[in-house]
Amino acid sequence: GDIQAFIDLCQEQAAETIPHMSFERDVVERYAQDAIMADDFLVLLAERDDALIGFPVGFANPYMFCRGVTCEQEIMYVRLQNRGGFAAAGLILTLVIPRLYGRHLR
Repeated sequence: GDIQAFIDLCQEQAAETIPHMSFERDVVERYAQDAIMADDFLVLLAERDDALIGFPVGFANPYMFCRGVTCEQEIMYVRLQNRGGFAAAGLILTLVIPRLYGRHLR
C-alpha cells in the first residue's frame, strides 16, 4: 500500500537527485518501517487523484532555548510533473506550522 508507494517515490527521487548513488530498497524499507514507529520522525504523503506525488521527511526535536519543538527537514520531494503548483508549499505548511504551535500531526 502506502509504504510501497512511498518507497517507489523515494526511488524516483533518488534517481533524479543522486543518480551517482545506488538505491538500496531494503535499507529504505527498513528506514520507512522504523519511521512509522518513531514519535520524532515525520513523513507526510501528498496525494493527487489517489496517486502519491510527493513527501517531506523530517524530525521533530526539542528546541534548545525554550519549551517546544523544532522541525528539521531531511528530504522534500515532489514529482516533476506535479511541480509548479502548491504541493511543496502545502507539505511545508503541514509539516512546520502545527509543530510550531504545539499541535501534533498524528
